[in-house]
Amino acid sequence: MNLSIPVLIGPGRGHRFAPAGLRSGLTLMAGRYERPVARFLQENLRTSGVFFDVGAYTGYFTRIALRVMPQDGRVVAFEPDRNCQKKLKAIGHSQRVTLRVEAIGNVDDAGTLVSSPGVCSRLADAMPLSNRRGNASTIEVRTLDDLVRKGAVPQPDTMKIDVEGSEMAVLSGASDVLSGVQALAVESHSMPLLRDVLDFLLDSGYGWIRVTAGGDYLGPPTVLARRR
Repeated sequence: MNLSIPVLIGPGRGHRFAPAGLRSGLTLMAGRYERPVARFLQENLRTSGVFFDVGAYTGYFTRIALRVMPQDGRVVAFEPDRNCQKKLKAIGHSQRVTLRVEAIGNVDDAGTLVSSPGVCSRLADAMPLSNRRGNASTIEVRTLDDLVRKGAVPQPDTMKIDVEGSEMAVLSGASDVLSGVQALAVESHSMPLLRDVLDFLLDSGYGWIRVTAGGDYLGPPTVLARRR
């Protein structure tokens, strides 16, 4: 049986995590999970109409968005993992949250999602062949540009992307959508990925960019970007 602990402080309070150890458990309970990212999103979500949580996982940032956005603000949570989808649905607010079960990438096609106990699921294309161990399932992959263009989801003005190594594919398939995104947080799971994300966002016209230290023992660096 997996131990889960609640967040007790801050806008993510009430959310539950399975900690990796005592230190991370105390950090989570104190509401310090990815605190620079949470602060950045809170600041921008207060005036946002639509938030895209791409790689929503169990909904920590979706929950924050619901608390700080205007009452008519909407969240679109993208999460292809079925176990995580159940936890997202448990958050409620069905009138304000739209759950999309596709994976997001740079093509409209079928993809393979690899899931392993205790590890975030990810697309096989983002993994070395030697690491593709776990339960594999076929899922639909869509681009954000296509979904917005066809009216399946609204144009976002704030977005968070955390897709376990496929971040550049998400960005590449969202070049039109990004023109209307004022604030963006992109987690980067390696130094080469961090470099590519920074180059892409600079080329996309973001004038204010910061990189978190990733030093909370709970996550890698995240690129925070905002249009001036």
